[in-house]
Amino acid sequence: MLGDLVFVGWMDETFCLVQIHTGLFLMDYVEFCRELFYQRALRSFGRFKRIVLVDPVELRPVLEAALLARAAARGIPEDRPWAAEAEKLVEFLVQRESMLDEYFRIRIDPATGTMSSLPELV
Repeated sequence: MLGDLVFVGWMDETFCLVQIHTGLFLMDYVEFCRELFYQRALRSFGRFKRIVLVDPVELRPVLEAALLARAAARGIPEDRPWAAEAEKLVEFLVQRESMLDEYFRIRIDPATGTMSSLPELV
């Protein structure tokens, strides 16, 4: 079906017109790309190439910053114990480090709590 798709033009930043055979369709381009990327990830599951980081990334400060950013975006007060929650997440990831490495090529050092590789998907 995608081989027969012809791009006609943009409607706005989210929608575009496409033609398939004699039909003209309004397509949510953002949702289409999200679903396409998801399907490609599923088909490649467990076969990603690995990007090895020169300097391993410490997970706790990265996760704490992500928690703070998410809280700010949702209007949650920043006075919560984000460091403790980030530490729980690090422990969670360290417990699953072998699965993350095997399926996603995310290598985590359990001794230091650092990440030394990412899937090429990222």
